[in-house]
Amino acid sequence: MFGFFRRRHRPELREQPFPAEWLEIVKRNFPLYQRLPADDQKELLGDAQVFLAEKKFEGCDGLEITDEIRV
Repeated sequence: MFGFFRRRHRPELREQPFPAEWLEIVKRNFPLYQRLPADDQKELLGDAQVFLAEKKFEGCDGLEITDEIRV
């Protein structure tokens, strides 16, 4: 049942602007990103929006989860 609500909410997540700080993290850590066609870049960032919104990250042994780690 909850899967239905997630799937329904995903298009909205994909259309949200990708935070500029996160985009810098992607560009810095995924050099291939800049070589992707614009449509593929948009799709990748949209998928990342959905993934980051639906997953919870927890650090172990005192590790603080930063945006750098999440993205």
